[in-house]
Amino acid sequence: MSWAIDPTRSLFYYETNDNASFYAYQNQRYRPRFVEPVAGSLESDAREACNIPMNATSSSEWTPIQRTCYYDIAVTQDIDFGLVSRQAAEQQTEQREAIRNPPQFNSQLSLTRIVFIDQLVEISFQAISEFSSSIIYKLLHGPDEATLDEATGQFQWTVPRGTVVSSRIPVKVSAQDTTYNFTSAYELVLKIQQKSIASIFTISTLLFILPFIAEIMIL
Repeated sequence: MSWAIDPTRSLFYYETNDNASFYAYQNQRYRPRFVEPVAGSLESDAREACNIPMNATSSSEWTPIQRTCYYDIAVTQDIDFGLVSRQAAEQQTEQREAIRNPPQFNSQLSLTRIVFIDQLVEISFQAISEFSSSIIYKLLHGPDEATLDEATGQFQWTVPRGTVVSSRIPVKVSAQDTTYNFTSAYELVLKIQQKSIASIFTISTLLFILPFIAEIMIL
């Protein structure tokens, strides 16, 4: 049995008078218990108590609550115990649904980003939801020329040359799951900066020498 503890390879720490050999022996003794399905007159009572339709013959069609209820009745042969089990499971589900969370944005997103004049800014506002794989994104605030893919949350904007250097431009995006319509929003600030003099000089130099290189290649 590959899951059993190997005393010669165990990395666990054991207290005094305790060792891996004892648990290896217990593992060998363990035999899983297979519960027989509810039968006879108890079958209809169990299905009624667990709210399982009589035509739902396969347990794969049952909800987790129904399966838990039915299993407890099968083990205890007690309808009342199954009812209590079902009620507890339903209450737990209700409590979980009461604390549903809206979509969560990528934790790698920063609150600020430095961008440069003429730069194509691309930001992924992708979010995840525990209830839905389909999320709708909307650009709540941002530059007029900016675009946002409502299906992927991909933001794009080319910084215009007329943009004031050192200005701060907020960008706010919302994400809404399509199951419960829960919405969350994320905002970051774009800090506009001029390209460094070295970069401008390099580009200007390239633009200046390219025509000469082309002429030499033609010759």
